[in-house]
Amino acid sequence: MLTKDQQDVFESLMARLGATKNSSEFSPDFQYITVGGLAGTGNTYLISILRKELYNNWRNRKISFATFTG
Repeated sequence: MLTKDQQDVFESLMARLGATKNSSEFSPDFQYITVGGLAGTGNTYLISILRKELYNNWRNRKISFATFTG
């Protein structure tokens, strides 16, 4: 379960991707999005939820994830 802050970020990401709960469309107008936060705040968990949501509903799109440390 996402925290309130994670849920807010998740909803912002989905809106930015054009992937709303009532839409089967996926129409980003950009090439990348960044998500940042302090260690231990749930960034990896949030991205795993985002990946599952996108895979389950928008399989025809190619999405890559990258992580940066230190």
